[in-house]
Amino acid sequence: MPYMPTRLPFFSYVSRRIGKAMLIVIFAFMLMIFATSPAFAYHLEGPKWHGQPASGCCAQVNVYFNGTLYIVDQTPLHNAVKAWNGSPANVLLYEKSGSLTLNDTYNSSVGWDGITNYAWSTSSGHEYFTYAHILINFYYTMNYSSGTIQGVAVHELGHALGLDHSNGCVIMNPYTSSRCGLTTPQTDDVNGINALY
Repeated sequence: MPYMPTRLPFFSYVSRRIGKAMLIVIFAFMLMIFATSPAFAYHLEGPKWHGQPASGCCAQVNVYFNGTLYIVDQTPLHNAVKAWNGSPANVLLYEKSGSLTLNDTYNSSVGWDGITNYAWSTSSGHEYFTYAHILINFYYTMNYSSGTIQGVAVHELGHALGLDHSNGCVIMNPYTSSRCGLTTPQTDDVNGINALY
């Protein structure tokens, strides 16, 4: 009979226990990765509209449709305002004169289908919009579906309310082609607005 060290069963026992523990840790880690739904995190631009919300739950911001819109853009842009108003976001947009303007343009020399330019000032350590100008580029939108145009406008309104770009299937995804066909604010977008207002 061959010689067998007396300690072998102990080491064998320990290695089996460590092996089981490692398997449990690996299984728990894999479960954590695959059993959770994807989570997105909103990002904020920095400024928001001063004095909002004035009272109650919601910020009230005027959106002025500045100029004559191309026919293809008209309905989707108005629907974009309705999409924010119909969401659980703490914001109500009114289509009347104000410092947030929405217009379209035709510019073939740029790569954007929508852009928001804004300025802000600082008061009591907080940044507040002084104006926000949204432009929708008809050079691109003339080939878009109505829903896609609405998605672009909802995205730009998000910027004009204080949201920055985010990743995933959210309206604040920076790329129109990566927004999963969305035409309304998603939970992540709404959470960002509700954090501001």
